[in-house]
Amino acid sequence: LPFAPASMDAVVLHHALDCCADPRSAMREVCKVLRPGGRVLVCGFNPLSLWGVRRLVARFRRDPFSELRFVSPVRLLDWMAVLGIEADEGVQYLLYRPPIGAGNFDSRIWRRLRGVLQHTRLPVGGVYYLLGRKSVAGVTPLRGVRALQGVGLTHAAVPRPTARLRCG
Repeated sequence: LPFAPASMDAVVLHHALDCCADPRSAMREVCKVLRPGGRVLVCGFNPLSLWGVRRLVARFRRDPFSELRFVSPVRLLDWMAVLGIEADEGVQYLLYRPPIGAGNFDSRIWRRLRGVLQHTRLPVGGVYYLLGRKSVAGVTPLRGVRALQGVGLTHAAVPRPTARLRCG
């Protein structure tokens, strides 16, 4: 990213990882430009939903979904943990509807099914979002470091080894 390290307070990745050739390196770049305590909001398509099935169909028939690479929220949480980004409230799922035209999917049955899925919070929503904060390492300033510079290991008390007795 064309920003100085630790220069951003917040970064929003709205389906950016889905369109990226290397999402892991993109997350590393985001972590690099975030200041300590900075926030990141990631929004992406859920591969474990009907939208993920739609993406599999796009492999055989060219359309806008053909070039997308869905990133699993579990994998994203793992990457964030490695990079020192803590998830605030876990993964939130949205869009509990099929990835095709409205048609008969606005009927009473589909509305009821969407309501049940939203209420139970199953991880099958078409879209997820994840909010994280770059963790800050606690730093304690050292006082009197110059006084310790002349002290070597020769002045330290070293315990003497004990003699071992042979049992006969």
